[in-house]
Order: sequence, then structure tokens, then C-alpha cells
Amino acid sequence: MNFMIRAVEVGSRVVDGIEKVGCLNRDIPPYSLRRMVGAPPLDFTGRMYRLQGPRWLGHLRTIGELDAASSILEIGCGCGRVSGEILAHKKMATRFVGFDVREDLIDWAKEHLQRKFGNAEFFHAAIHNARYNDGGTIDASGYAFPFGSDEFELIYATSVFTHLLDVAVANYFKEIARILKPDGKFVATFFLVDIDHPHQTGGARRGPDGARPWRGPGFYNRVGSAYSPYSELPERMIGYRIADIAELATKAGLKIAGVHPGFWKHGGPSITWQDLLVFERF
Repeated sequence: MNFMIRAVEVGSRVVDGIEKVGCLNRDIPPYSLRRMVGAPPLDFTGRMYRLQGPRWLGHLRTIGELDAASSILEIGCGCGRVSGEILAHKKMATRFVGFDVREDLIDWAKEHLQRKFGNAEFFHAAIHNARYNDGGTIDASGYAFPFGSDEFELIYATSVFTHLLDVAVANYFKEIARILKPDGKFVATFFLVDIDHPHQTGGARRGPDGARPWRGPGFYNRVGSAYSPYSELPERMIGYRIADIAELATKAGLKIAGVHPGFWKHGGPSITWQDLLVFERF
């Protein structure tokens, strides 16, 4: 599996070279970075990447009360796929912080977003993740978010908890509950393996960002309370039962305030491919 991942990374850098020589897509990150934050494999033009930011801006305005927030944290911000849209929308009225385990992604965000927006701060957290940062030196289950209590009105994470084992999820929830303001919102995506979409279709119609329902292996491998299709590298894709997420949240001082089933499982009307949960503090 690691060989396959390395091969994809090498191929992605070849595309980067083609883009650079041809002066293509200079307003967005290179292809190798876009692939790390969820852009489809064949999105060589960057079209789908460009669509994701505005879509997430809309979601966070609708369910995360983004417009009222004056302090925002993105966990797993990548190279700024969503951050850039939020910063352009909020202008200078908001404190924005983003961090990621991949230093190459953060370098791009610093160079192109932090320089442009004076209210933005991006930093690298050397957290170990078997899929995204195998050389990380910090255990995700013990990482202390470098913020004081009650600092942020909105915290969000896209495609982060889909790569974390339960001990890491428990720690992240604890830290989020600590730094989230009492009336704040926490929005995150998950693969919830035991809930059905209210509009099941069983078909393969395209959903948000041109995606299709998941047609890969099932979440049959259990690691603690997590489930993964991949026994040799569970962090490649991780799902949870919603009851287990609710239990971890409760222990941390959070409660689920909204459930938005995703398109990944059955297709049908959804705002995102993954399942979306909204949390509040007790």
C-alpha cells in the first residue's frame, strides 16, 4: 500500500512539472497538493478543486453560523482549499487560524494566503498519521492544541476524522471542547457506517463535486471503535458508528446538534459527500 501511495505522489509531481512549464493553474496549488486535499484524480484543470471552496463556504454559512463568527479555526486546513474562500468572504473582520500535519501544504498556505490576508495564521503540527504524515513526531492522542480556553466561535474539519483512530478522536474532541466558546459551533465530516440516507437511491448518480457513491470495499476491519476498509493501513479511510461518536463527544463535553447524511453511502440529495455533524458544548 505504501508503494502505491508513493507511486501516486511521484506521478502527481510529474503533473506539477507540466503545469509549471505551461504556466497553468498558477492561482491554485499544484496538482500534487490538490490531490492531498480531495481533488479528483483526473482534475488536471483544477475545476473541481475551485468548486469545493465556495461550496464549503456556503455550508459553513448555513449550518456553522460563519457570518457571525469573529474567530475561526480550521483543523486540517491543507493548502487552503476552504480557508481561502472564507478569508476572501470575511475580509479583515475575523481572526482565522489553520493547521495541518503536512508541512508542504502549510508552506503553500503561508506563501499565498497568510501573506495576502493579515488576519490569517497557518502553522504546521508535526502530528503522526500513518496515511498523511508517517514521519510525524507527535502522537495524535496526546496533542495539545496551542490555544487558550474559549478562543474560537467556529471550529471545522473536513476529511480529518475520516483518517483518525478513536484515541485521536477522543483527544481532538477534548481539545475542541476546551477551546470552543460556550455558544460556538464545531462542524466536521465523518463516515458514519450505521446510518442510512433518508433518500436512498442505490444508484450511482453524481453528487457534490461530481463524486459518486462509494463503490470500494466495505468497512469490515475494526480497530478499537473505528472501522476501515483497509486492514493494513486503517487511517487511509475510517468510519464510525454514530453512537460511538456521540459517546466520545459526550465524554469531551460536546453534544451532536445536527446530522446531515452524506452522498457517499447511497447517493441521493446531500450537501456533502461525507456525513456532516454539527456539535455544540453542553
